[in-house]
Order: sequence, then C-alpha cells, then structure tokens
Amino acid sequence: MLDENAKRAEMENTGDTYYGLPQLDLYQYMQYISGARWPDLVETQVKKTKMSEAELQDEYASRSAEYVRTADELTAMLAATGQAMEEKVLHRLDISKDDAESLHFWELLATASVGETVIGNYMGEDVVATLVTKPVITKLTLDKVKDSIIYGRSESDLRTLLATRADKAKIVYNGNQFYELAVE
Repeated sequence: MLDENAKRAEMENTGDTYYGLPQLDLYQYMQYISGARWPDLVETQVKKTKMSEAELQDEYASRSAEYVRTADELTAMLAATGQAMEEKVLHRLDISKDDAESLHFWELLATASVGETVIGNYMGEDVVATLVTKPVITKLTLDKVKDSIIYGRSESDLRTLLATRADKAKIVYNGNQFYELAVE
C-alpha cells in the first residue's frame, strides 16, 4: 500500500496519468486490489499453489456433494391448456433466468418420478406434464475438478493472506502483469 501511494504521489508530481485517488487508505487499497487486480492476483497464486495428491483427495472427499452435475434436459409428455399431450424434450438452459415460474416447473418435473404428472406454468402457458425420462445425474471425477480445487484453495489462501497481513502486502507487477505477491 505504501509503495502504491508513493507511486501515485510521484505520478502526481510529474503530471503522469493515474486512475483513482492520489492516496489510498487500507480499505481503498483493498478495494483496488480486489476489484481491478483480483483475477490477476489469483492466477499468480494458482501458479504458486502446490497440492499433493493426498491433499487433493481429501479436499475432493470433503466437498464431493458439490461435484454432482445434473443434465439440463428431460423428456415429458406435455400439453398446454386445451391441447393434446405431446412428447417434448425440455431444456433447462432454454428458460430465462428471469422466468421463475418456468424454472420452478422444470425443477419440480426434474425431481418427479418417471410417470408422475406435474401441473404448472411453463414458458408463459399453463401446462400438464408427465415425466418420461429423468435428467441424468453424474458425479464429476477428481481429474475433472482438480483445477477447480486448486483455484479455490489459491483464492482462499490469498484472501486469508490479505485479511491477516494486508498492511504488509506489496504487489509486484509490470504493467498489468503480476509477478508476485510479496509480504514483508
């Protein structure tokens, strides 16, 4: 933080362009880091994070419930009010995030048993649907989530480091490329 303030003061004196305030307090400095620079800091920390196979296995086991993926499509016999039943494949990703009723209907249908009928609103229409095939639920393997685990650990370590020793943190960079986060 002190180095950043000194750099800004020098730029102020020489008339160079800088963005933001001429001097940052600790809170403002942390906002600066976590906003514009956070992704670069995390990527740098990822390169420095080493996890043994045993650590990866432990982390994977402790969070295995998070590594379940549900397919985003199901098949149902569907009929809008006054129409005949017709087999359709419903894709969750076709539903707008703002369409809470359709999302709720899809989730109800996805959790139903095959042959069970659900009534609700889907894509702006009142519908009746009988589930024909359930969405496939798969568990992601350690190989598929390894990078995610390392990224999560790196981000957590970085947050802890900055929270506990922020006043001593010094970011070393050249332009927009970070090389290290040094704590002195």
